Amino acid sequence: MNLLLLLFFILLVLLYDVLSIKLNISSTDELIMVFLSLYAIMVLFKKKIFFLKEEKYIFIFFISIILLGFLGSFFSNLQPIKIQLIDIIIFIKFFIVYFSMRIILISKNYDYTTSNIMLFILLFIAFFIFSLVMQDRILDLFPIFDFKYFNIGSEELFFGHPSRFAFAIEMILLLLFPLLKKNNTMLYIFIPLLILGALSLRTKYFIFVFLFIGAIILLKFFKLKYISVVKISFISIFLISFILIFAHNDILQHILPREDGGQGVRGRLLFAGYNIALNHFPLGAGFGSFGSYASTVNYSPLYYIYHFDIIPGCMPDKPSFLADNFFAMVLGQFGFIGLICFLLILALFVKILLFLYNHDYTNRYYYISALLMIVIVFYESFSDSILSQNRGVFIAIYLAYIISKFRITKDAHEK
Repeated sequence: MNLLLLLFFILLVLLYDVLSIKLNISSTDELIMVFLSLYAIMVLFKKKIFFLKEEKYIFIFFISIILLGFLGSFFSNLQPIKIQLIDIIIFIKFFIVYFSMRIILISKNYDYTTSNIMLFILLFIAFFIFSLVMQDRILDLFPIFDFKYFNIGSEELFFGHPSRFAFAIEMILLLLFPLLKKNNTMLYIFIPLLILGALSLRTKYFIFVFLFIGAIILLKFFKLKYISVVKISFISIFLISFILIFAHNDILQHILPREDGGQGVRGRLLFAGYNIALNHFPLGAGFGSFGSYASTVNYSPLYYIYHFDIIPGCMPDKPSFLADNFFAMVLGQFGFIGLICFLLILALFVKILLFLYNHDYTNRYYYISALLMIVIVFYESFSDSILSQNRGVFIAIYLAYIISKFRITKDAHEK
């Protein structure tokens, strides 16, 4: 099963862009969803599976969002059925994969640990990426996406975008993170990897670096054994304050609308999503109507109403920026109730991982690595549709692996 996780990492993170762009195999994540869901259904016919209480709530909120989408689509009637179905498949991937993987892992009573084989393969992958970056800097093998800081070109390699390059480095670091518990020499591996990812020149990667180093300090030096409400509140206030100070310019670009294209579109999307939620209260505009990939396949009428059709990067012939804000999509398509449901889902994942951390201290490094993934999902959702993409599928799989380390007993978390 360890090697299966590595295979998922290679298919969904490392080589996904190569497969989809170079080889035109763009449905790897959907195929994985189908395979896992079919396997999980077969398991359910043979064995009774118990979930954590919070997972049942997550499923209820997920179904609530789907129902909102169906009702919103019915009443708004903005897109044909085919477009709605495309959007439904894309949206449900994260949840279907998570619950399918949980069913499979629970049935096998599998306890995931980062093995030496995983360490060797991940280090080989890291060295391969490092060598490519060095060659690229000398020979210009790959295009430079942009120049952000000190006139340094941002690295994207074969990932197609610096953010996806940064995400691959983040995932390698989080997969290796549990090994730090018994091996302090991992710090000497983490440092060059952190520097390597910095060549993406993405602000959200630098936020990740801060969070990653903060997690090491709390676990390794402060020996944090129990995370209370007071502690998590203090840590959250400190983190939010740091992020606001360090990345206030980028945050303003994501929130304040501009009409000159580029990152400012994300702010305009968020404001438009808010207005759509008001105009289509309480259901939202429905599947495939706003902020999603499907809404650009058949250019949604809402983009004309909110004048996105005249913004570079949002026009019908090149709508590449329109799916750059997951929260805007949730607001527009599922309304305020849908957004609340989604935020509650993230909060429930956080609650699960904090509960596991406090009751299974031995595996605390695993739970913190998963908690960092939830934080990544939250702040990436302001600038990307991460949960609707291949990266969201991998995060779902990893969360299932980590949460499955906890054995459900006859307590309040079973029923």
